[in-house]
Amino acid sequence: MGWEWRRLGAELKLEPLRNLLAGLVSGSLLLSENLSAGLLIYGGVLSPYLASGLAGLLISTAFLNCLGVNRQGLVYGIATPDSRIYSLLAIVAAAISQSEALVDTGMLGATLLIYWIVTATSIGVALWLMGRLGLGEWLRYIPYPVVGGFLAATGWLLISGGFNVALGFKLSAASLDRLWNLDSGAKLLVAVVFGLLLWQLGTRLNRVWITPALLFSGLVGAHLIRLGLGVSLVEAAQAGWFLPKLTPRLIFFWNWPAIPSIDWALLWPQFAVIPVLILLAAISLTLNLSSLENIEKRELDLNQELQRTGLTNLIMVPFGGFSPGLLSGSRSTLNRLAGASTPLAAWVAAGLMLVAVSLGDLAQWLCKPVLAGLLINLGLLYIDRWVFRSIRLLPQREYWVTIAILGISIVAGFLEAITAGILFSSLTFIVSYCRAPVIRSMVSGAYLHSNIERVEAQQAILRRRGAVLQVVFLQGYLFFGTARRIVAVVRDRLSQSPEEIRLVLLDYQAVTGADSSTAEVFSRFAVELQARSVQLWVSAIAPEYQKPLQLFLQVLPGHQQFPDLNAALQAAEAQLLERYARRPKSLPFALLLPELLRLADDCEVPLQRWQRSQLKDSQVLYQQGDRAETLYWLERGELYLQATEAWEARQVLAGSPCGELAFLRGETQPQTAIAVGRCTVYGLSRTALAELEQSHPMVAIALYRWLLHRQSEQLHDQQLRQHYLQS
Repeated sequence: MGWEWRRLGAELKLEPLRNLLAGLVSGSLLLSENLSAGLLIYGGVLSPYLASGLAGLLISTAFLNCLGVNRQGLVYGIATPDSRIYSLLAIVAAAISQSEALVDTGMLGATLLIYWIVTATSIGVALWLMGRLGLGEWLRYIPYPVVGGFLAATGWLLISGGFNVALGFKLSAASLDRLWNLDSGAKLLVAVVFGLLLWQLGTRLNRVWITPALLFSGLVGAHLIRLGLGVSLVEAAQAGWFLPKLTPRLIFFWNWPAIPSIDWALLWPQFAVIPVLILLAAISLTLNLSSLENIEKRELDLNQELQRTGLTNLIMVPFGGFSPGLLSGSRSTLNRLAGASTPLAAWVAAGLMLVAVSLGDLAQWLCKPVLAGLLINLGLLYIDRWVFRSIRLLPQREYWVTIAILGISIVAGFLEAITAGILFSSLTFIVSYCRAPVIRSMVSGAYLHSNIERVEAQQAILRRRGAVLQVVFLQGYLFFGTARRIVAVVRDRLSQSPEEIRLVLLDYQAVTGADSSTAEVFSRFAVELQARSVQLWVSAIAPEYQKPLQLFLQVLPGHQQFPDLNAALQAAEAQLLERYARRPKSLPFALLLPELLRLADDCEVPLQRWQRSQLKDSQVLYQQGDRAETLYWLERGELYLQATEAWEARQVLAGSPCGELAFLRGETQPQTAIAVGRCTVYGLSRTALAELEQSHPMVAIALYRWLLHRQSEQLHDQQLRQHYLQS
């Protein structure tokens, strides 16, 4: 026992050390990625603002990890400015800096600052609102190939950005001649080789220390080569191999005097990119959380994470953190593998970011092609995951959607690829929805009946003649295309049915929406059916759908529109019985019982065993939960069987038994029987039934036989009804 306590104490002492080391490992990677992101965004004419940009990235990372730790029990969670977002921000920065409308380059820094602030605030507010309104689950419905196309395009953007960072200029057709320069070729070669090395060793060995060790080795190797060539740090920086000495500069809101001089004409076109950035942020957070769900083996609350991320992005803006960031799936996983078991690791990483803000002098020791290789590595990870590996996971049609979005990104640009992705997503949704069945089922009236319990003769008529009614259960969202499909299917059923269909009932219970084009299609169909002497009825149209269907409902008479399916079925059955019934609706109990039991003429029925009762309107015959000690038979009037669930409610007409199933099973009554108007009821108690078995066994056997037959028919009807009514 003492040994176990000593071991526990040693573990507790080692835990802070493990978390400290995990934080240093994660922090070093975050620092490298932030430096690479800064070089990607602030290249070319924007290089004077690199110090301020890096400060914004590092402060953002610090805030994200200070405020976002221990998310939903993820004590190893790490957050950072997302590569998908800052790769698109790099395009925006380049577009602003290269705009022909740019007059004063001295105001470029303040102009970019305003854009970053507006972007970070917009993303923060949008993500918070998404989580607050519970829209997180909708993000999981974005088509998988479209998401793959977005991320593959991001991968290409990071790779091409890595090329630009290594070369010091944008690689394009116009600058290809500069690529053949020995110095440029060497920079690009180092970046590509280092990126490939990071990608291959990182994916194959899958060790926590691989990426930090390779980055450190790359920097040490670069300095050894520099020293071997006898080149100073200043000369290497001037040649573009190393970063220049950076002076930490932070731009906060107190720089208001420069705002009136900003050329807002440069910003307005770029504000249109903010919705795309919001979409990318939401998709990225969804994917990151999904990867962590696989590790945790539990479902995480996406809406909660959206709110927390949005709020963190809003809080950090006034303090200079204007680079939008998210919970990172890959960095959180690495932090966990490094030994993080408490939020201390994230706090250490955040502290490292703040220390780095004040150590701008150390930037001159960093090799640009090595940092560019890190960008290329990130891009290759995306390309490998969403292009090479997805070919085995996606159907061919969906895979080519991903490739098409990537191709558009390479040929036309990332924003055009995003637009194409949204278009593909919309088309995919429309095509998929058009293919989804809008008719849940079609049922003949011979099999689907209302909740009225009728006498056997009437039930037989409904089963025999009910085929003239066709019930069509609709579902989903109805528009012009789906409405035409419904009409085509019903036409086919009318022409192919062996029985002549005289009534078509459209049930809208499972419909989730409808537009006005549906009304036009159904209106023409109603006129067509009327010419063929076929009635068209509708049921369960929700109030919010009645306005778009108003044109259609105006064509139908009021008596062909019903609030629910049961009311429509009752009306249809009433029509059938009025047309085909050949005997009175009810008989005196003394005549009805021998007829139903099919007793011989000389067989005496001891009616004295049955107790006759008179019920007034709304009088309760028995309550739900009462012991079923009496079998009731309704001679005259109507009973309403009230139940907890609406679909279990029943109506009992004259000539039918009541409560027989609970009586036979010896259970409690599942419903409350209430008289509708004045009623006459006969009751056979369990004691009287036992006496009947002794004195008139043939009558008792006939009664049992009839009740079993009745129950089998009712059970069949109820099973069909529940099958077609339950959504």
